[in-house]
Amino acid sequence: MPGVRGRRSAPRAAGDAGVMTLDIRERLSPNHDSRGDPPNMRAINMLVLHYTGMQSAAAALDRLCDPAARVSAHYLVEEDGALWRLVPESRRAFHAGVSCWQGEHDLNFVSIGVE
Repeated sequence: MPGVRGRRSAPRAAGDAGVMTLDIRERLSPNHDSRGDPPNMRAINMLVLHYTGMQSAAAALDRLCDPAARVSAHYLVEEDGALWRLVPESRRAFHAGVSCWQGEHDLNFVSIGVE
């Protein structure tokens, strides 16, 4: 896919035969910002799973990386299992919009978003 910045392997599971790795492709979205500054930072305490409903993974990637769209996610998982990192976990992705769950508001500050 166009726009791939590089590939990185991350630990997946340890076993007697060694460490298996998961191939994570990177295409960084411009649609993110700070999670806040101490002491006002809130701990990441949830994972939000989304269904994009787009025609293809390529279309979803383009949308999540389009500066005009102002939407993103930390990760995109294709139907074949290919994994894309779009926003570093230390940054706030724009995936949950106006949101709340069990008293927590603005879930973008406290969650990892996966499309």
